[in-house]
Amino acid sequence: MKRIYDSEAIRRDEDESFTPSPREDRRENYKPHPLFIPTPGGVNFGLPVFVHNHLPSEYYSLAISIDIVTPNSEYRVGEQVPFIVTIKNSMPYPIKVPTANAIIWEWALDGNVDASEVSLRNPPEERRWLRLDRSERITHHRTWNGMIRVSDTEWVEPSPGTHTLSASINLDDPDEEALTAETKIELLPK
Repeated sequence: MKRIYDSEAIRRDEDESFTPSPREDRRENYKPHPLFIPTPGGVNFGLPVFVHNHLPSEYYSLAISIDIVTPNSEYRVGEQVPFIVTIKNSMPYPIKVPTANAIIWEWALDGNVDASEVSLRNPPEERRWLRLDRSERITHHRTWNGMIRVSDTEWVEPSPGTHTLSASINLDDPDEEALTAETKIELLPK
């Protein structure tokens, strides 16, 4: 068996069109694809940047969907409630969406983020990006402990009845862009 360097398989010859040209020649003739967008920090690759720069924010809800589900619809007051939040890109190309701050998504019970009536977080104001590859689905498993936080040190049980568990992508106005999902749960007395 001949070795590749003995067989002259990588011979570069101007007379034969099927032999590769030297690397230096290929670099000089290189032209980037039109979707490679130059930025001050270098070249930013392709389709997600192109879509972000050309897709108005009103169309994010066409590309991205969010859903929230619970295994049951009825729970006892004080019982833990597991839920699953799924964020999906339904487009056949990657997408990049700017979020309002460093928190990409959040959940709420009856409009109270993280089932708390007090502010728990003070995220930095820097914007982050929700990046989803083509047809990508991200699933988050969370559990609500069955209590509502009313102060830094005090938790109370919610009243029996119907409550709304919701999840939203943290945009400037997720309700307007239809990137909020909700489900109803029934809390039964102990």
